[in-house]
Amino acid sequence: MSIRNNYRWFLSVIACLFLAACFAPLDWEEGETAITLHFGSGSGSRSAGAFSGLVHEVTLTRGSTVMSETITGEESKTIPVTPGTWNIKVEGYNGRNKFARQKEEQGAVINVIAGQNNIFDIQMALMVNNSEDLKRIGTEADGLWNLGAHYIQTADISLNSSENWIPIGQNQDSTLKGSFTGSFNGNGYTISNLVINIDSVTSNQNTSFGLFSSIDGTVENINLNVNINIDVSGVHRVPDDRHLNVGGIAGESGGIVRSCVVTGEIKSSEGNIGGLLGWNSGNINNCYTNELAISVSGSGNRNNVGGISGGNNSASIIRNCYITGSTTINGGSARTGGIAGENGNGTIQYCVVLNSNINVTSSDYGRIASNGTTTNCYVRSTMTRNSSPWTTNKDGTDITQEQWNNQTWWRNTAQFSESVWAFKNNLPILKIISEGKQNPTVN
Repeated sequence: MSIRNNYRWFLSVIACLFLAACFAPLDWEEGETAITLHFGSGSGSRSAGAFSGLVHEVTLTRGSTVMSETITGEESKTIPVTPGTWNIKVEGYNGRNKFARQKEEQGAVINVIAGQNNIFDIQMALMVNNSEDLKRIGTEADGLWNLGAHYIQTADISLNSSENWIPIGQNQDSTLKGSFTGSFNGNGYTISNLVINIDSVTSNQNTSFGLFSSIDGTVENINLNVNINIDVSGVHRVPDDRHLNVGGIAGESGGIVRSCVVTGEIKSSEGNIGGLLGWNSGNINNCYTNELAISVSGSGNRNNVGGISGGNNSASIIRNCYITGSTTINGGSARTGGIAGENGNGTIQYCVVLNSNINVTSSDYGRIASNGTTTNCYVRSTMTRNSSPWTTNKDGTDITQEQWNNQTWWRNTAQFSESVWAFKNNLPILKIISEGKQNPTVN
């Protein structure tokens, strides 16, 4: 099967060493020292012939010794080597066009044990260069663009704001095609003008809207701008025994979401609504919202609204996240919180809420979350509820401007790691995303 020339991949070597008994290639004899490289693309299946026409150039370096091997149209290859520590780099080509690069820019180190066949998996991740590539995820195009594959974004992507975005993993009719089980690395780039306007949902499943519909893999390092408006207040409502989940990154997640920023507007007539996720059953780490308006317009006892996630399920974790002063939350009659609306038995720790006001008419509300236990979380001391002093349900510890403008406070008290976070305007920004793309403020 041919692969279009504009496809891009990168390769990352995962040094998973197995005994030769696990795999026994025909060109390896017992007692010899060799490596076998297996090319994969994540947990998703690949159609037959997916490697046809692809060429991988493998370079092995050990001191002054350099070995080169060309692998053409094969899913795996066994190479005789001497034992010891080798540096491996892989580049891929489709015809004359380079389509692959390795995750580790300096190459990966592998340790080759004498007298056996050392097996290494080379995970291939598709390069997402533009909006068409982004739309291709989950379509099974070329037997490779599936929901279990690995992806890396290579440039800023501006979507067509006049087009309705179909969440990754969702069908045209809003039913779930499948949860995303692979990995997506935004690599610090921006996805802008993501627009979703929905006025009817008749699915008999949980219905989830965002960049992704549902996540059970890993999504990270994205700077996302959205305009999401879900209005199902008319005749075609989500069935009563199903949930509507709305978030910037995804409607729902049982996987990992980390190092992401969401700006824009997210509003819905009902459901679980959050800045990052509508409903979290996994982990959210090192994320924040900025210049984001979050609101629910309808009434209902199942509505949950939060600055990071609408709901935080039992055993799930939200850690080292914050909402800036330019984030607004209008929870109406929903369970509402600065970080999560419904917390249940989930964990919320080392999170910070800096917005000036939360609007909520429900009796179920909190500065961090409407219920559950939060640990080492902090709130702007002057934050109001419905523009009046906040007198009840004051979860979280008060902080002053002197504290939130102090980088040492963020490092030592809020535990925002120096390896992940830098600072701008004395507020945390993500190192993976360029400083010029981030502008957190406290109004």
